[in-house]
Amino acid sequence: LDERTFVIVDEAHRLEERVRDLLSDRLGRQTIVQARNDCHQLLSLARQSGDHKREVRAHLGSQDVPLEAVERARDFYDDLLGWLEDRIAEHLDDEVGRDWRADERALPEHDLEIPLRDPDEPEPDELTRWAEEAGYDGGLFRQLDTIGLAVEDASEELGIARTPVVAAAGVIARRWWERDHATTFREIELDHSPRDDQRIEGWRSTYTAGLTLFDCLPAESLASTFDDVGGGVLMSATLAPLDVFTRVAGLDALGDGSDAADATGTDSEDDGRPVLTRSYGLSFPPENRASWIVDATPFTARNRGDPETMEPLGEVWNPTRDEYAHVLRAIARNPGNVLIAMPNYREATWAGAYLADAVEKPVVVDESSSNEATENRKREFFGGDGKVLVTSTRGTLTEGVDYDGAKLRAAAVVGVPLVNIGSPRVRAVQRAYGDVFGEDHAFEYALTIPAVRRARQAIGRVIRGADEVGVRALVGARYTPDARHSVFEYLSPAEREEFVTMSPEFLPDQIDRFWAER
Repeated sequence: LDERTFVIVDEAHRLEERVRDLLSDRLGRQTIVQARNDCHQLLSLARQSGDHKREVRAHLGSQDVPLEAVERARDFYDDLLGWLEDRIAEHLDDEVGRDWRADERALPEHDLEIPLRDPDEPEPDELTRWAEEAGYDGGLFRQLDTIGLAVEDASEELGIARTPVVAAAGVIARRWWERDHATTFREIELDHSPRDDQRIEGWRSTYTAGLTLFDCLPAESLASTFDDVGGGVLMSATLAPLDVFTRVAGLDALGDGSDAADATGTDSEDDGRPVLTRSYGLSFPPENRASWIVDATPFTARNRGDPETMEPLGEVWNPTRDEYAHVLRAIARNPGNVLIAMPNYREATWAGAYLADAVEKPVVVDESSSNEATENRKREFFGGDGKVLVTSTRGTLTEGVDYDGAKLRAAAVVGVPLVNIGSPRVRAVQRAYGDVFGEDHAFEYALTIPAVRRARQAIGRVIRGADEVGVRALVGARYTPDARHSVFEYLSPAEREEFVTMSPEFLPDQIDRFWAER
């Protein structure tokens, strides 16, 4: 990448998320085990005879790594495994009690996060503090990648048949020590992945564990990369608000030559590298689409309650859930295929179960699953007569999927699809954004705007061409302009102008009227 490079990024609304994932590191427990074993196997060869020891020392010495450094690395990875096992057991004792030690079925059936520092306080993490107290200081952490590379080269030269990982583990260890604690969050991840292997005992039969070095703020790395290239275009249908996007994507750090203009505006020539913004409305016939904001009670966890504690079909639903049941039924009765995006998969399961009895169409319920299973659901949805697809707004079927032609006639997004704001990782991101962009903007930039972009991507599945016809609905009072915690301002200017607010009771008649006029 240099000044001759021109970068084009499609789906640029995902830039933060994707780059954050790329910049984050994970050191799995099994990788730590293998890194220790890589060192141990070379040390075992050296102990076999004096000749072997001299041969191993010679190979290591060619990279200025003494045999004693390999022993130190082996001891570190071994002690790290012990610390990791103890910390996970301690967390599970605190979360679910000690019953899990006798019966793994007592363990939660979902992924878990174990934060290694207070997400709201950028201070050294527990692992770093443990390492220092155990005598493993920054000098060792910074050498582990070099030691690992020497171990791998020596093992290859000496014919030790392995696929070593110790060099890669060392790279992550160096980053763990050197990255700051304000923009990087350290935690233990427990991925729920039950195994039937009876040789595996304890929590390892239920979870796959790893140390995660999570990048909270990708803007600086993005700015550095963009500064290296000659120019580029970042494009998406859901970049608005553009001024926020230029900040979180690191573009405003490139120079002072920024301007904002619409499609017919003019550019100013300031000093510095220009960052120009453009926005365009839909060029398709407006009469081909109905765009509504349904002013229903905000669909929050507090308002809607827990669906698993309520009887089906509205017998003892609370008023909020009953109100949304009527809205969902009206949306589902649009002709042809209908996409309904709920805030999460749990709510999608509830909506799907209700609609299966409430409408005469087949209902396809999406869930978090493999790519193959997702592709099968898409084929099921697209095949035959009209159906209802219920999914999570944060799932894989609400963006990047081509619902062209008559594949989709209506799409509704229920609620604002915020991520779990209680997650330690999410709290750490919010804190990092507050430090850089100001406390007043932290929640807005880190959580609210990305959630609204998700919603806008979902409703954008309907109208993909000039001849297509369909209904778009944002359901929930927070999408209205005057609501408490309104997100109306985060829609694009064209969407704010086009979307019409209505009460839930008017929705069925408006749907019938729209299709009668087509």
